[in-house]
Amino acid sequence: MEREGLMRHAWMNRIGRWLVILLLALAGTLTLIAPVRADGDTVTLSTTNGTSFTYGGTKPSFTVVVNLGAKLTGNYFLTAYISIDGGAAFGSINGGTQSPDGLTLTFTGIKPDNTVAVGQHSAVARFSNPETGITSYSGPFTFTVNKVALDMACNTEDDDTLIGAGQPVGIQMSLFSGGPLPSEWLSGTYNVTFDGPSHVSYTNLTSDSNYVVTVTAPSQIGLYTLSCAFNGSASYTPASITSNSHYTISAMHGLGVVKLYTNPTTLASGRSADFYVEFHPASGLPIPTGQFSIWLGNHYTNAITLGPTGNYLIHFQTIPILAGVSRIEIFYMGDKYYNRAHVYFPLTNPPIPGGTNAGGSGNGSLGSGNNPVGTATAQGTPGVTATAGSDSATPTAVDAGNVAPTTHSASGDNGGLWLVVILALVGLVIVGGAVGAGIFLIRRTHIPADMGPQASRDFYAPPSYGPPGDGTWPPRYDER
Repeated sequence: MEREGLMRHAWMNRIGRWLVILLLALAGTLTLIAPVRADGDTVTLSTTNGTSFTYGGTKPSFTVVVNLGAKLTGNYFLTAYISIDGGAAFGSINGGTQSPDGLTLTFTGIKPDNTVAVGQHSAVARFSNPETGITSYSGPFTFTVNKVALDMACNTEDDDTLIGAGQPVGIQMSLFSGGPLPSEWLSGTYNVTFDGPSHVSYTNLTSDSNYVVTVTAPSQIGLYTLSCAFNGSASYTPASITSNSHYTISAMHGLGVVKLYTNPTTLASGRSADFYVEFHPASGLPIPTGQFSIWLGNHYTNAITLGPTGNYLIHFQTIPILAGVSRIEIFYMGDKYYNRAHVYFPLTNPPIPGGTNAGGSGNGSLGSGNNPVGTATAQGTPGVTATAGSDSATPTAVDAGNVAPTTHSASGDNGGLWLVVILALVGLVIVGGAVGAGIFLIRRTHIPADMGPQASRDFYAPPSYGPPGDGTWPPRYDER
């Protein structure tokens, strides 16, 4: 009887050892084939305004959707964070919205704090579950930031359309729409071209801190168009412009004699008057062409275009108040032969000779900004000669201007022999075909009976990653 009991005890010990080994094999197999717990969270990242953006323009507006593995039991202020290309994280500014069943969280309108550089980028979202302490990550979301295209403009630095032949001239770069140029344009290069009687081009020029590049004007006189180009930069596309204005490259000779006749001979406020102006050539040069204007104190005409004979007859319906005015000024704006000049006359001048035949005539308006429209009349005799003043006028030129769940390890308890048997049977029902793998593993790791009940075998299980610290998510490849 005692021998029978000992045999039964030995048999039960052997069965127990086999069941323990089988349970350990099943636990290892479960860890290998099912690393995600049923309550794991999943994170999805997207944008509400597309995947293509312009540098410095509208920023990506991200949406993060978190599908919870289990409903949260407490009240929390929840935040989703996003990192672009592994850079600093930026988060949602509200606690997000929760679905009626409590299993879905949605965070919207998440935008980067800083301007995103030009190029293709990859963004990843993360969410830390306050109850499980587990951080889950989305798959990568890719988007593109494109270069900015700007409409540029350019003109001479002093906004002057009269340029000395062969002289240095500053070309001011600007925006056609106005406003300041981007500072990045200071590190770019420019091209400048003059097209007219000759073609002069300069390439790869750098600007000063005011976006001005300096070139040499053409040596051949005449009318030219000005073209400018920006060669592009890291964030801005190339741009170019050809000005609608014409620039006069001038020999800058001094102006010849200018004469003025008026009817009445002495101007009076509030009365009408006629002005007859004659421009005579300098020695050995042609008759001046181009434009001039008349000034009475702060009142002035728009530019008046000279005809081929260099004279003009202007009718004023009303002379403005002359209080504080002591002289008449003729401002000549220059042409391809002559420099600009200011010429002054008194308020009393010789009368317009009878039979005057002017090369141009029209109605003038002082201070209204209207251009006179001329018709031919008779020419008169010479009047008073005036002296040219300093060259100081500056005419205005107008230019055209994905889902990745978090993994964690599985664990369990060891109880009595019958509890072991029950757990083993449950494991067999759950994993099904995994039993074969467990039996195979047992056979490969068979332990002789004489090693006793303390015999054991270690099984490898994949590591678990705990909650990441600040700035360490996701783990780098070499940290895994």
